Amino acid sequence: MSPTAKKTTTAKAKAPAAKPPRAAKPKVVRAAVVGLSMGGHHAASLAKNPRAELAMLCDLDQERAKKMAADLGVKKITTDYQDVVADKGIDAVVVATPNYLHHPIVMAALKAGKHVCCEKPLAMTPAEADEMVATANKMGKLLMVAVNNRYRDDIQTLKRMIDAGELGKVYFAKAGWMRRHGCPAGWFGIKKQSGGGPLIDLGVHYLDLAWYLMGCPKPVSVFGSTYAEIGRRGQKGGWGVGAKDAPFDVEDLAIGMIKCEGGQTLLVEVSWATYVKGDYSWLEVMGNQGGASFQDGLRIFKDMHGTEVDLAPRYDTRMSSHTAEIDHFVECILTGKECISPGSQGAQMIHMLDAIYRSAETGKLVQL
Repeated sequence: MSPTAKKTTTAKAKAPAAKPPRAAKPKVVRAAVVGLSMGGHHAASLAKNPRAELAMLCDLDQERAKKMAADLGVKKITTDYQDVVADKGIDAVVVATPNYLHHPIVMAALKAGKHVCCEKPLAMTPAEADEMVATANKMGKLLMVAVNNRYRDDIQTLKRMIDAGELGKVYFAKAGWMRRHGCPAGWFGIKKQSGGGPLIDLGVHYLDLAWYLMGCPKPVSVFGSTYAEIGRRGQKGGWGVGAKDAPFDVEDLAIGMIKCEGGQTLLVEVSWATYVKGDYSWLEVMGNQGGASFQDGLRIFKDMHGTEVDLAPRYDTRMSSHTAEIDHFVECILTGKECISPGSQGAQMIHMLDAIYRSAETGKLVQL
């Protein structure tokens, strides 16, 4: 072609504009709650989580289930947890039943391919807890323990400070929850249904917090004492009950000391009924660069520039720990985020509580 020749081109048909991709439907966790007396908090939190759908409620009290379903807009209710387990549309189950039912329901849900969040304590015995953890691992499902106090913002604030080294090496922690009169009613005082008294009911919370803030070191030896001096007399109190109303064959006061692999020590004291000034709780954590206490809100104690300094961190108190706990459960399922309260730690706590009970029975140190 000569330099002056005109180029000829062939017009191409204009391609139709591509349609914008359809937005993917946000993935949600379809969840059920089994046990609505203690599980009411969990159900309410699931109902308001935008990444969850509260699909079914289960309780032996059908009227309670109907009322809660109406309040929260849930379409399906049942009185049999097997209906929850059999529902292929359910992704996750929250178990908030009496302690003796945790193991069978959690095992059934895990074997059916559900993620599970189980109320504390995870189980009544170490063997049960270990089996639950092993099954979750085998099925590739999340097993989380509902120890809501780990999710308090003051606890998370202190945990971040400890992890950042603000207290140095944390080597000692002590915690307790004492009631003057407060033996709970019903199954709580029946050992074959609860697994124990205030140690497994209250102690699981405060011992867990101390252990968690310390970094969950491996326990190696345990010494404990338990007493049943008041509850079995049928003395009524804040929660009302005792031998006059129902069998009561558990302790009303427990004390435990745990030594850990790194040399750290944990102390716990809990009671449902004992002659003290009133109902109160405490948690103190001590490190070689600072300490912390929750006696009057979170307080940090340090030496700075040659001066003793007491710090009062500010933290958000607007969200309940139960809501934060359930939101975390949903997030872990959807994103694979590391769980703050995994079943493996819940099982280790059962081993510690069981060792305190065994030490109390024998009067001897128990090696773990």
